[in-house]
Amino acid sequence: MKMRTMVKNRVHSHRDRYGLSFPWSDAFGAGGLEWLHGLELEPVDRCILDTHLRHLECLNSEIGFLDSEIASQALESVDALLLMTLTGVDYNSATLLACEIGDIRRFPSPKHLVSWIGLCPSLYQSGNSLVMGRMKKDSNGRARWVLVQAARTASRTDPRMRELYQRVSSRRARAVSIIGVKWYLFPFQG
Repeated sequence: MKMRTMVKNRVHSHRDRYGLSFPWSDAFGAGGLEWLHGLELEPVDRCILDTHLRHLECLNSEIGFLDSEIASQALESVDALLLMTLTGVDYNSATLLACEIGDIRRFPSPKHLVSWIGLCPSLYQSGNSLVMGRMKKDSNGRARWVLVQAARTASRTDPRMRELYQRVSSRRARAVSIIGVKWYLFPFQG
């Protein structure tokens, strides 16, 4: 995906060199690609643009192949199927979580799993004073990232989650609101 974005940015820089604007909202959809193939450019620039477009087609083909492989593996995995029942978790997210977590029995309690993922706030305690700090950053970043992305998706697609997100974001920052949605979505964290 990063390579595809890099190639798309190179195509955009070629377009900018000639001062052209895309007539479509999706520059790399069917109409946008047809328009790019039909541009009248200097021979060297045409060759470079054609190379980028062929590279983009190859990357799209490989991404499609890998996407179908991940989907078929997710359908065969009991853990991934269970994770896909959560709002906002698709087969990519479920497969990544299942691979990152591995055997769930290695965690003695749900709190240990939450701590390993890095979704619990740090705690500073001295005597009777108790201060909850920021989320832990020295943990499994990929698992935490995919859960936060699932919470973002859920806050846009599920009316209950959207209402929760809006209620919390009226009082706090957007990032804190997403964490609130995440806590509601994934009750195993408590």
